[in-house]
Amino acid sequence: MGPGEFGRLLHDFLEASLELAPQEESELARRLRDHLGREELATLPVLKRDLELRDHPNLQIALDQLRDGDGWTVESIGVAAAYGKMMGRAGLHLEVVALEPEHGEDLMARVTELMNEHNVYRGRVLAFARTDEGGVSVQIRALPEVERDSIILPDGVLERIERHALGVARHRERLLAAGRHLKRGLLLHGPPGTGKTTTAMYLVARMPGRTVLLLTGDALGLIEPACALARELEPAMVVLEDVDLVAHDRMYDESGPVLFELLNEMDGLASDADVLFLLTTNRPDILEPALAARPGRIDQAVELPLPDAADLRRLLDLYGTGLEMRVDDLDGIVDRLAGATPAHVKELLRKAALIAAEESDGAIVVEDRHLHEALEDLATDIARIKQRLFAADEPGEDDFPFPAEEEIDAGPY
Repeated sequence: MGPGEFGRLLHDFLEASLELAPQEESELARRLRDHLGREELATLPVLKRDLELRDHPNLQIALDQLRDGDGWTVESIGVAAAYGKMMGRAGLHLEVVALEPEHGEDLMARVTELMNEHNVYRGRVLAFARTDEGGVSVQIRALPEVERDSIILPDGVLERIERHALGVARHRERLLAAGRHLKRGLLLHGPPGTGKTTTAMYLVARMPGRTVLLLTGDALGLIEPACALARELEPAMVVLEDVDLVAHDRMYDESGPVLFELLNEMDGLASDADVLFLLTTNRPDILEPALAARPGRIDQAVELPLPDAADLRRLLDLYGTGLEMRVDDLDGIVDRLAGATPAHVKELLRKAALIAAEESDGAIVVEDRHLHEALEDLATDIARIKQRLFAADEPGEDDFPFPAEEEIDAGPY
């Protein structure tokens, strides 16, 4: 007998042995039979629901609420952990067994209601990321609170942003009663370091209780789960940083181009959904017109420009707080800072303070020479920003798919 024949016979023998071996009834099956009073469990209706792995705490809270608030008896028989893959994602599987289908449906609906009511993610700042296994992870973040005075922009710019982002939330009920929609899109664009992320954090601080979902880098491909959570936990804000990345053909996910998924999600939200899409980009010129020009997607685009001389002085005052400033030639410093961003000014004061601190003990005194020395280190970065801004041709009407500072006429909302 050859090795192949022997292996086949051994396989058949083991299968037959398993079929003939007595099957030990599980503890769960025995408890269910005793509780429901049925011998044949296979004939009972079973309701099934797949949950994301991130819903584990919400399911546990719902079960605890059933026990403590709804008068149910909850008994733990055992805990089993397993990792399963469906389309590359791990998850939870909930089953309800009942004597009658409607009883199971009522319980499943109550569990879902309690999960939503006590959702641990509601009102939190959530950062989405991809796991090594291809799944989705959600991390709760704590963002620094940004004060209004720390945002230096030309007159009227921050007011336009506040009106669009905060005004709708502030007048929510009145707008709904008047038939206006709450879903809205806001694009912040401008050179790197002009305050787009800081402005986004300021808006988050001004809307406590709103669920914020952050997508950046590779996580931009997680539009679908992020928007699903936004719908579930509204009022919500979906923040997409460097959204110009999705305008490139190179960004795909399992279902196709990420751009199409973003468009579908923005279009699919109900008009009364209190969801704000906040998009940022350094490259508005390459954004897909389908994203930027259609009403109901981006309703307002606001440019955060490089600060002028007056704003540079305000930034020096802001970031000089806590330092003793003995600057005689402030105009000369401001002239050398032309083309700098707020981030450059902040770094300038940090460098200058360090230079001054190494010269003497005690209170840090920053003088002109410290600022000029620090400016030498920043000169290359500032020159690069200038070259990038002024070397290229000015965008024409057809090159720029949306107004830079004016609200797009999207009809009544």
